[in-house]
Amino acid sequence: MAEQETYKVIDVFAGPGGLGEGFAAFSHGAENPSFRLALSIEKDPTAHSTLLLRSFYRQFDPKIIPPEYWSYARGEITKAELFDFYPQEAKAAAEEAQCIKLGKTPAHEVKNLISQRLNGSKKWVLAGGPPARHIRLSGARMRTTNPDFEDDVRHFLYKEYLRIIADHRPPVFVMENVKGILSAQHSGKKIIESILSDLRKPDVAVNSQSSVLGYHCFRWWITNPLKNVSQKIFW
Repeated sequence: MAEQETYKVIDVFAGPGGLGEGFAAFSHGAENPSFRLALSIEKDPTAHSTLLLRSFYRQFDPKIIPPEYWSYARGEITKAELFDFYPQEAKAAAEEAQCIKLGKTPAHEVKNLISQRLNGSKKWVLAGGPPARHIRLSGARMRTTNPDFEDDVRHFLYKEYLRIIADHRPPVFVMENVKGILSAQHSGKKIIESILSDLRKPDVAVNSQSSVLGYHCFRWWITNPLKNVSQKIFW
């Protein structure tokens, strides 16, 4: 049987790594995982600290986690001491989990970093949950009367995500849903429709130039296996 191919994942706006963790843990029963996180980007130092630790954890066979990791988990040693025990794995984790503020770090630096990690790969996944401060705030009222709202959302929610799509043209991307995104409105129109339109044609949204780049966007019902937790739509 041919060895199962492992697909790279670029995870942006990664937070502590929940979305990427799902990809990293998935396999079709083979020894090798179906996906490998090639790069995770997060701006918040606290979230990045968790992201870095989880990347370090994944450097090891999950059946043979070093005892020093559990010593750290029990508070017996510091993270620095843990990493000193395994410098090679710590270096690999630091290369994968990057503390970068998208929108502030020069776009060409981010573009070069992603290209470097992809290293010519054609089959890969872009994942991420772009910041959604304005969507979250508007969700409570279902709409906003601020005339600048749409521009704010365009910038804070997904502008950098769109730029990465336009620059690197991933064959597949996953954009994480956030509370309020389906109900938020501007000028009587649901913001979700503008978002989906931009995601279908990211070149037009970012560069105001039409190209052959286009995507089909799908909505999925994700059923949480936990009891008493309602279904959430994921698109």
